[in-house]
Amino acid sequence: LERRRHRHRLAQAEQEARRGGIRIVEDVVRLGRERGGRDRPAVHGRLPRAYWLGWLLLVAMIGVEFAFAFWGATLVERQTGASIGDAALAAGGFFGGMLVGRVVLSLPAAGTIAPRLLVRGGLVLSISGALLAWAAREPALGAGGLLVAGLGVAGLYPLGVSMTLPLGAAAPAAAAARLTLATGVAILVAPLALGVGADVVGL
Repeated sequence: LERRRHRHRLAQAEQEARRGGIRIVEDVVRLGRERGGRDRPAVHGRLPRAYWLGWLLLVAMIGVEFAFAFWGATLVERQTGASIGDAALAAGGFFGGMLVGRVVLSLPAAGTIAPRLLVRGGLVLSISGALLAWAAREPALGAGGLLVAGLGVAGLYPLGVSMTLPLGAAAPAAAAARLTLATGVAILVAPLALGVGADVVGL
């Protein structure tokens, strides 16, 4: 009789342990789902109008960079009468300027300046360099203009991203994906549009 009671108690204890284990597993799964839902970044969230304005500005800034990269050598060749080889060498001034500009922006001192001021300064340098390259009648002067433009363009993309991405904080994954789209749109459209526009006006 005692053995039967003992076995019965063991069976009850085993059942209770199983039930308790099942409850623990269910609680862990439930908490994991709840936490995962909170931590998962919003992909399809609605992005604010300010983000899209920044997105358009970023498309324009990336477009400027790749327009210089695509057509810089052609600009020097047509404006100065240089050979294709010399024009391509002069166009290297743009990439050299970008390299120097990004090295400068990586310095700690650059972090103390507001990004908007850096963007404005970059746009001024870009326009000044483009005008100088346009007015150049010597390859060296054209290379100097592209160098100045490269210094200005260097910070536009990284600064544009740093200014635009926080505007989509409500849906960070969607905001980052749209920024990738901005890069593709700018690279695809800007150089082609500039070339077609130049042909239309006879440049």
